[in-house]
Amino acid sequence: PSPPLPGGDGAAEVVVQEVGPGVFPGDRLLAEVEAGPGAALVVRGQGATRIYPSPNGRGARSLVRLRVDDGADLRWLPGEVIPFRGAVLRQDTVAEVAPGGRLALLDLLVPGRLAMGERDAFARLDLRLRIDRAGAPRLRERALLEPTVAPPSSVPIHAGFGCSGLLVLVGYPAIGPLAPDPAGGVW
Repeated sequence: PSPPLPGGDGAAEVVVQEVGPGVFPGDRLLAEVEAGPGAALVVRGQGATRIYPSPNGRGARSLVRLRVDDGADLRWLPGEVIPFRGAVLRQDTVAEVAPGGRLALLDLLVPGRLAMGERDAFARLDLRLRIDRAGAPRLRERALLEPTVAPPSSVPIHAGFGCSGLLVLVGYPAIGPLAPDPAGGVW
């Protein structure tokens, strides 16, 4: 953890480091982060999360629980997920945001080790996101990707590199004078 950085916006920062080279079949990962009342916190990954092959189909599971109290600001910025050939992963991200809390959540996916010809060579990714605000559901999303069953739709490619990402903002004000606030404060 680091104290608020000079010239920053006053948020403390935590960089999460993995102790191994990546996520292996059978791994069970749990991350729980709570931003208490009035806290400002940035949590970021040290680098990419590598998902190793699951030759027997037994995948890894990851659960992230985020809680943002009233007046708190949490920015969850993990590294991108890179599934290797034959990788299997179920990832659940669950966030509870109080009425006066703010959450910025970034989720990035690279479709494999592109330099090794592994674009969309993973076996299965089951990515789930649930965000509740003031105890009410605000966003539910699921991406079930199985390239051998249903090839992924074309992802925009720039210079031979394709990736997809999701940025969710909860509790942040509208941008610009004509932008309406979305229902439930979720962008």
